[in-house]
Amino acid sequence: MNKNIKYLSVADKIYRVTGIQWQQFLLEAESTNLSFTDVLQEELSDILCFEEFTVRLINRTSTV
Repeated sequence: MNKNIKYLSVADKIYRVTGIQWQQFLLEAESTNLSFTDVLQEELSDILCFEEFTVRLINRTSTV
């Protein structure tokens, strides 16, 4: 598994990974407005690759 993951794909959305705790199997990511053509494929992993992890997705709809 790529330990330099920067983005996570969930259905048709791209999330930016904000933290991974490999020993505790925890992953946190926040939503972006990026499309699949905006990110390098080697920086993108599907959420299904993390099915043994507890995943926290943060959806941001506005900027403060």
